[in-house]
Amino acid sequence: MSNLSLSDRLESFAEGWRPKPGEKLIGVITEVDERESDFGNGRYPVITVASDDGREVALHGFHTVLKGELAKKRPAVGDRIGVAYFGRSGGERPYERYRLIVEKPNPEGGVDWDAVAAQAKAEAADAEVPSDWQPGTSTE
Repeated sequence: MSNLSLSDRLESFAEGWRPKPGEKLIGVITEVDERESDFGNGRYPVITVASDDGREVALHGFHTVLKGELAKKRPAVGDRIGVAYFGRSGGERPYERYRLIVEKPNPEGGVDWDAVAAQAKAEAADAEVPSDWQPGTSTE
């Protein structure tokens, strides 16, 4: 994912992405987090990206369009992400314009672990399993 070792990553902080119109950020997501806004308008997502040029960059999703696109596409660690910034729109209600693409490493495959856990819990209800059992715990 990242060219940086875990030790190197612990010794530095990802630089915040402050794009100019026309700039792009492309790479692999190494971390997904949330932060409280300094301006009192709630929380927003922060996506750390190991960029293709070898840097670790923090994408702060506090602009409305970017925040909405992130919520819709639900990027996760290991996904490849591309973000383009097009600048501030004109008009009566200007906004910051972004385009976001998220490539999932295996969009058709994988396991829906929530569904597996629900199925296991339902099966446990029909079996001789302790009533306080939870998926992921041993019965021994």
